[in-house]
Amino acid sequence: MIPFSRLLFSVLILFIIGCNADPDKLSRKPKRKNTVSKSAKHSIEVKPGKQGFLGNVSKDVKISLRPFDIDTSLKKRIQVGVMYIDGEVALRNLRYIELSKNKSNAGCEVDWILDVWTGATFKNLEIMWKCRKFRMEGIIYEMSTTTAKVISSMITRARLHPDRWLAILKVPVIHEPKTVESSLRVFVEKVIPLDYTLSRYPSFKVVTEHSFPLPGDLSTLDIKVKKLRNLLKNRLMAFQRSAKRRSGGIIRKFLDPVSENEVFSSELRAKWSMITVCSLGTNSDRVYWMSQFSRVWVKSINIPSHYRMMVIKKPKNDGPGFGARISSLDFDPPVEY
Repeated sequence: MIPFSRLLFSVLILFIIGCNADPDKLSRKPKRKNTVSKSAKHSIEVKPGKQGFLGNVSKDVKISLRPFDIDTSLKKRIQVGVMYIDGEVALRNLRYIELSKNKSNAGCEVDWILDVWTGATFKNLEIMWKCRKFRMEGIIYEMSTTTAKVISSMITRARLHPDRWLAILKVPVIHEPKTVESSLRVFVEKVIPLDYTLSRYPSFKVVTEHSFPLPGDLSTLDIKVKKLRNLLKNRLMAFQRSAKRRSGGIIRKFLDPVSENEVFSSELRAKWSMITVCSLGTNSDRVYWMSQFSRVWVKSINIPSHYRMMVIKKPKNDGPGFGARISSLDFDPPVEY
């Protein structure tokens, strides 16, 4: 047993220590050790500047995701929901998309279009969701796992919780797109830049075809196929020179020759086509006259009266409705919605 005198001495020492202790220090909680999570180390740092294939993207970036297969042939108004975001959130999504580095030679059908505005620059990505790929400026990329998750979330948002509505306007061909766009910018969120080459101007497609017998020596098959394609391409280029010479300056543009159909089984047969774009006012008689050429014939003619213009509507607010604002535009013939 501990003697009573030693026990009393120990209690007295503890009492003295407790009286001399700093109460603030005793009540202070122990410091937590600062730790950095592994996920934070690997997070993406969002900065403006040149990072990845999208190039120089600033923090004022704006993006929209819209369906590709919008039926523009209907006469009634089309209500299409789109996802529209800007600022840091938009920039972060683009940086995740840029994680896709692997390029691919083959794609599939385009389902969605991702529009990107940054400063005076506009780009778009053609989303091929069925095969988890996208195309930008002619290059096809395979989606990384992170990219697929981000785009999946964006598609869900565009379908179920759209931020804005897309309006499709019917504009008479005599009105310049830039003039119409400048009038619309006052009361729309964004005008989506589109290529109006084929939708606004008269155009016609010519086709030509040729066939060779199947070679007895199949080792020369590739050489024969190349010869067949070159023959058709050169024939269309000869037509191009002839049409340009005879047109009197009304041809605006020739699109590149493309393959329409090729069969390499019992014989080598191929059909190629080329589209010619003309100035406003070109009629079908003039088209037929310009298209006269040996072994080339007209497949289709397109002489539009209107072209489509897509805009993203602003959130609903006080004042005249969107339809009323379109009707009040000073254009003759009027822009329709």
